[in-house]
Amino acid sequence: MVESGIIENVHGIDISSSYPAQQVLERYPIEPFQRTGSLSLTSSFLDQMMDWGYCVVMEIRFWNIRLKYEYEPIPYIPRAKCLDPWKGIKDSFVMDNGRVLRAENIPLTMAVTEVDFRIIESQYCWDRMEILKMWTAKSGPMYEGLRQLNIDLFTEKTKLKGLDDQKIFYDRAKEMLNSIYGMSCQNPLQPAILFSDPEHPNDFNYSFKTDRSLSDGELLKIAHKKAFITYQLGCYTTAHARAELQRAIDLRKDSVIYCDTDSVMYTGDRPGLEELNDEYRQRDMIAGGYADDSFGNRHFLGVFENEDDQRHGYKYHRFVTLGAKKYAFEKWNKKTDKLEVGITVAGVPKKAGARELAAKGGLEAFRPGFVFSECDKLGVTYNEDYGKVVIDGEEINITRNACLSPVTYTLSFENDYKSLLSMITEEKLEKIARNSIF
Repeated sequence: MVESGIIENVHGIDISSSYPAQQVLERYPIEPFQRTGSLSLTSSFLDQMMDWGYCVVMEIRFWNIRLKYEYEPIPYIPRAKCLDPWKGIKDSFVMDNGRVLRAENIPLTMAVTEVDFRIIESQYCWDRMEILKMWTAKSGPMYEGLRQLNIDLFTEKTKLKGLDDQKIFYDRAKEMLNSIYGMSCQNPLQPAILFSDPEHPNDFNYSFKTDRSLSDGELLKIAHKKAFITYQLGCYTTAHARAELQRAIDLRKDSVIYCDTDSVMYTGDRPGLEELNDEYRQRDMIAGGYADDSFGNRHFLGVFENEDDQRHGYKYHRFVTLGAKKYAFEKWNKKTDKLEVGITVAGVPKKAGARELAAKGGLEAFRPGFVFSECDKLGVTYNEDYGKVVIDGEEINITRNACLSPVTYTLSFENDYKSLLSMITEEKLEKIARNSIF
């Protein structure tokens, strides 16, 4: 790593079709959840419930929770999912890019599944824990129809993989496969929508079918009677996928520099993936979670795939990040065999943003204060003022409208990330190097 924060020779691993893999291979609640009451319990009770084949959803509270390992590369608990009233509390918690490192002097409350709890238990310790509410349901495989649909669409996608003249159909098959997860986590409480023209109320009046005069509980009962799939299946899909991602993170620990929903970027030697992959392949063979492409190669759901360029031995030649969904890289273009700049910045078009960054200094310029001004980013302005105007003698009635216009985007650190970086000293860096397990 150089002074600018740019990291060289970055490797990458990716979980193959992560969400479909979880739906084919993992266990889900197969009966309605039953409330077990407000209890003060320990993790041993959770072990017992899972041994009995139950899924557990709970509201849980921790006192003085903190990381076991101060330099955990990807802390698990997101502040956005904490239920505590954080406003007005200062110097009681330390964050890393929206993730909780520790919360002192205040209770931290979350709603979690047993899958989430296992990750929290592995990363954090606390003075006291209390389970405020708990629901349990018997677990089992995903509905057979959905499991088979995932397998069928994965097979269809795999047969088209690598065929240049079939790319549009491959992309379509991939979209169809990924849409199963989206279908499984649709919010049953839809908003009420009323379209009407106040000047001609009888000409066009459409009311959305959801009656928002009913309570959420009443609407949920109605949705439950009509539903063909339950919302908790989607919740458990993401929980299992996050647990799988954690296994990938744990393979490299201190060498991890960034992760996304189903991928991990790291430095150093390749992690020992084969033992895990052998385990997954055996599981896939039993469950039917595999397919052959048109070249005779077999592909498996949920295995860890190496994303490195085979010729150069790494995924990115150079990489720099300013936080979540905010990074830039140099990567070899296989067709031209030249390095090209790329970016992932939430809200900035990737191709146009990469061209602008390359023209304005490349990765060295990817710092707080850099302004994307020529990347075709559009902002929306809502105009509530309206009326009649006359143009070339023609009277035009202007109604409420939204205007899309070019806007700029300025790179910056999140406040908690900036604060954390300010606490890093040379002494701490030396301590990290001494304690690193790699």
